[in-house]
Amino acid sequence: MSAANFYSLSDLSAGIPRELTAGITARVFSGDQAMVSVVTLAPNAEGTTHSHPEEQRGVMMEGAGIRIQVFLEQGSCRAGGPARRLFSRRRAANIRRPARVSAKSGHRERAVPILRYEAKYERLSPADLEGWKKVPPAIASDCMNRGQFMAAAIKPLAPGMRLTGQARTVTSMVGDNGIHHVATQLLNPGEVLVIDAKGFTDIAVWGGVTTRAAMAKGAGGIVVDGAVRDAAEIRELGFPCFDRAVVPSGPHKGFGGTIDGAISCAGCPVSPGDIVLGDDDGVAVVPIARWRAVYRDCLKKLAQEENWLRELASGKTMVELLGLPEAEVVKE
Repeated sequence: MSAANFYSLSDLSAGIPRELTAGITARVFSGDQAMVSVVTLAPNAEGTTHSHPEEQRGVMMEGAGIRIQVFLEQGSCRAGGPARRLFSRRRAANIRRPARVSAKSGHRERAVPILRYEAKYERLSPADLEGWKKVPPAIASDCMNRGQFMAAAIKPLAPGMRLTGQARTVTSMVGDNGIHHVATQLLNPGEVLVIDAKGFTDIAVWGGVTTRAAMAKGAGGIVVDGAVRDAAEIRELGFPCFDRAVVPSGPHKGFGGTIDGAISCAGCPVSPGDIVLGDDDGVAVVPIARWRAVYRDCLKKLAQEENWLRELASGKTMVELLGLPEAEVVKE
């Protein structure tokens, strides 16, 4: 593929010039960024047509909020070729101009798309989430076969920060945070934004501005497998922020990504709706499909540890409580 540009399908009111002999492969996206279909546009392609003089007949695809990503086949952009003439007819066709200019080709291009899956998951009641606030990440991990935890590098920005909420997920390009601004505006009160920023620590992808935007949406916190900045400001705001590093360098914007898909954040699988727990130990994630069973096990584990503390206070040892064997004496 030699070029890629975005156009609004509703803007293709003048159709596609008939003389466009090179096939155009297009990916069609709905308004919520989900890919609808893949089509090949050609002069005689079937579909709903927009009436124009014969030399201007083409395919007209209807739909509010629909947009199209067009890939011009290699060789179709030669000077004076049909693709060049298509671009030159922007005004007649009322085609929206792409947003950026390629330094190499001089053609205006648009940023990589931000895609969003439809997030379907069980939303916990405030009472259920309140119960989870009593469960430390360590207990939750123990009750999931000592798994479902993030790497040790993910720690709270300030000691004592705690995190409890359902996840909304983001996968972004290294050093880019354009998608984080988009995802933040989709948050519901109490939700935790979990970002797979690929673990890169030399460019911050979260800071004071994004924190204030998340707080305005009532977000429950943020987990970033990457770096943040404006650390003092975030600490002062008291917004729960768990990250891999702090660095002053800032991000770029416009390289796309995915919202509400299944991700791996610091080695831990996370899906939308999963329960995110964070404290000074780090972060654990409870799959939403298992939350009831895991929660029951967590309550049992908490009760067991409380009993151990009482037994220890009465003079018993953990060797006795755990039923461990006595150490064997090695005779030389």
